[in-house]
Amino acid sequence: MCLIDDAQWLDEASSQILGFVARRLLAESVLLVLAVREEPGVQLFRDLPTLAVEGLSDDEARELLTATISGQLDEQVRDRIVAETGGNPLCLLEVPRAMSAAELAGGFAVPAIRHSGHPQDLYTGRVQALPEPTRQLMLLAATDPTGDATLLWRAAQALGVNREAAEGAERERLLDISSVVKFRHPLVRSAVQAVASKAERRAAHLAIASVTDAEHDPDRRIWHLAAAASGPDEEMAAELERSAGRAQARAGLPAAAAFLQRAAALTPDS
Repeated sequence: MCLIDDAQWLDEASSQILGFVARRLLAESVLLVLAVREEPGVQLFRDLPTLAVEGLSDDEARELLTATISGQLDEQVRDRIVAETGGNPLCLLEVPRAMSAAELAGGFAVPAIRHSGHPQDLYTGRVQALPEPTRQLMLLAATDPTGDATLLWRAAQALGVNREAAEGAERERLLDISSVVKFRHPLVRSAVQAVASKAERRAAHLAIASVTDAEHDPDRRIWHLAAAASGPDEEMAAELERSAGRAQARAGLPAAAAFLQRAAALTPDS
């Protein structure tokens, strides 16, 4: 069984290979499912059988809201949420989280539904409303793809962020830190990175690099150092080339290409 989500973000070679294989699957006991977000004017995997996933009906959307909101929900507010989320289940679950109990209960004024149409925007406002230390901690978690909680706390200490900073993110159910670090949804990670400035993102990379073992994980360390660089650096470009060589020796061609691409961007030699 092969399941690919967000297949619209695959590189062209991978898309071609998967399409080629899928068109030749007949009697084999192989299941291949590709989830693709529709883009205007773009039709991927056009020769394959498709199933359009539509939004929930109004009745189903109301049922979902009623089941997930524990407090009072005004009918007029409920109907506005249903109308403005277009039946998107993620939006239906997350829009009420950005509203107060008073807003959900309605009254004399019906609140504006703060939703621009893109699911990531559901989380952007909630992230921006968090205290700065909490946003710093979440940015560190978003910057490190390993989900290593020990590494996260060491990087947080390097930035002077204490463990209490996690409380706001956990209370809002945006981030869970136990033995591993987990975001509630991948769009939370995207929202955290989107609201951070370039300087904040560089500081996060630098903090993670400073606590990454140079002997046991040199490639990950140099990657974060390179991401924190603000200008050309020939010594760092050379380190990236060496990391590319090690990746290629392990048959990690995409990683080797990424290292070389970053090295080319950092070298002052045109």
